[in-house]
Amino acid sequence: MQLTNEAITLPENYSVPIEAAAFRDGLLVESRAILIVEDAHTQDYAASMGREIQKHLKEVEEARVSLTAPLLSAQRRLMELKQAHCEPLEAEKW
Repeated sequence: MQLTNEAITLPENYSVPIEAAAFRDGLLVESRAILIVEDAHTQDYAASMGREIQKHLKEVEEARVSLTAPLLSAQRRLMELKQAHCEPLEAEKW
């Protein structure tokens, strides 16, 4: 049984772009280089790295949400389609 006339296709694999992985790795290298906070300068640098990491984490989450929003919307529409299709049968069954 086919529920829709349209085929739904998604990629089999997902991967992070090379540039994004390189940026993440750069953040890690810089952050891991801070071993001891000895003075105001290193404290400012450590705080700055923390902000940069938090900013990147937020951007990644925003990207994930923007990618999954259409999928969640499609899932809801498919559920509505299924319910509308099956509703008369469910009522008849009882």
